[in-house]
Amino acid sequence: MTVRIDAIVGPRIREARLRAGLSQPQLARLAEVADAMLCAWETGRTIPTINSLQRVADALGLPLSDFVGPV
Repeated sequence: MTVRIDAIVGPRIREARLRAGLSQPQLARLAEVADAMLCAWETGRTIPTINSLQRVADALGLPLSDFVGPV
């Protein structure tokens, strides 16, 4: 079975953000990314680069594998 990365990364970012009790603007500020970019990632319109995803993971105190690991 093939899983598209955009189908899993965005929802995982959103779920982790909500578990942390953060709004999109709060997480964007912590990860040093634009609010609109974070929204685009969460909705699957675009896919973050690995460097951007690492910044999100770091801001949330989570390993990168939480976002790109097995489904």
